[in-house]
Amino acid sequence: MAHLTMNGRTVLSAEIDLPLTGRWSANLTLEGTSVPERGARAVLTFEDGPSMTGTIERPGPRGGFVGVRVKGGAGGLDRTVGTRFYRDIPARTVAEDLLRDSGERLGTVDLPGTLTYWVRPEGTASELLAALLARTPERTYRVLPDGRVSVLVDDWPDHTRELQVIHENPDAGVYLCSYDPTVTPGTRVTMRRGLDVVAKRAARVRHLIGDTLRTEVTTGDGVDVATRGLTYLARQALRHTDYHALFPATVITDHGDHTVDVRVDVAGWPQLVSVPLLVRLPGIRVRVKAGSAALVSFEQGDPARPLVEVRDSGALEYVQWRTDGGQLLELSDQGGTARLIATGTLTVDAGVVNVGPSATVNVAGGGPGIARLGDEVTVAVPTHGLCVGTITKASSKAFSG
Repeated sequence: MAHLTMNGRTVLSAEIDLPLTGRWSANLTLEGTSVPERGARAVLTFEDGPSMTGTIERPGPRGGFVGVRVKGGAGGLDRTVGTRFYRDIPARTVAEDLLRDSGERLGTVDLPGTLTYWVRPEGTASELLAALLARTPERTYRVLPDGRVSVLVDDWPDHTRELQVIHENPDAGVYLCSYDPTVTPGTRVTMRRGLDVVAKRAARVRHLIGDTLRTEVTTGDGVDVATRGLTYLARQALRHTDYHALFPATVITDHGDHTVDVRVDVAGWPQLVSVPLLVRLPGIRVRVKAGSAALVSFEQGDPARPLVEVRDSGALEYVQWRTDGGQLLELSDQGGTARLIATGTLTVDAGVVNVGPSATVNVAGGGPGIARLGDEVTVAVPTHGLCVGTITKASSKAFSG
């Protein structure tokens, strides 16, 4: 029997790469000349080991035989998935929805906690899953040999067999060993070379099938160093970079509690519901008109912390300014009202205070009259300057005419 078959077909040579995070891949040379269909399901069966389920990516002729590349899973992690917006949602549900929407099969999803918000833009499933897991760096996702996708915390169980070391590069953490197709990343592997025995965490495993059979174990102290590079470092530093941008948006509804619903005016983003409204002056509360232009941002580039900011004063239909001492100023377009409340003495420091001819001025509280019938007053008349007169009509209430 062949050491490895794909869908029952003999594999002449293979390089199977199993990373700690993400999808496993296999470069195979198949016996025969018939080329399998791209996107078809591939089942790899070892003579002495597990079966692995993946998807055919790049089939084609190769030196009189057939070469194929197989990726673990259903191929959904490369697919673009649609937008979603969540409120008060378990983080596990966000991950499960993402994997289902991509067409992948779910394994164990160990992702605790609840997200007050989560904004999922349109994008590839693998990038969106990485953005979600950036909140919990102790967790990773892995496509298992059977094709399921799991989110997990590695506990590094011991591999049951001892490997014989053929060649080693301890500085790089790479050990070329005797062939054992049952070795997988996320396990603790014991390796022997003569009298020397080491036990290491396997962060990446490669099974090599050809003229010789070998298993290569990369330890990296439990970190998959093979994934490092410019893209990896940039992603670690910036996480999902879209969340560091400002997005133009339109206010749909103001709920009156300093949260708004907005439509992001960029393709590939969902509608956001009950998102906090950002006002940069302390003590200010506002109500925003529907249809107003706004900007959407994410605090610290975190998809779970969206904010909406409105910068056009014409968008406001209500403003309240309250100080810590209880002073209050309100302006509202509803009924054209303005209200000023002072807990202590209110002083208007101005040379002239003008009140329009049709205005009514009320002093709340119902105290004694502010002027008496017959009192002399000075009135600023636009056509005659300052005029002196006498109150001819008054009230005991705190308003006069």
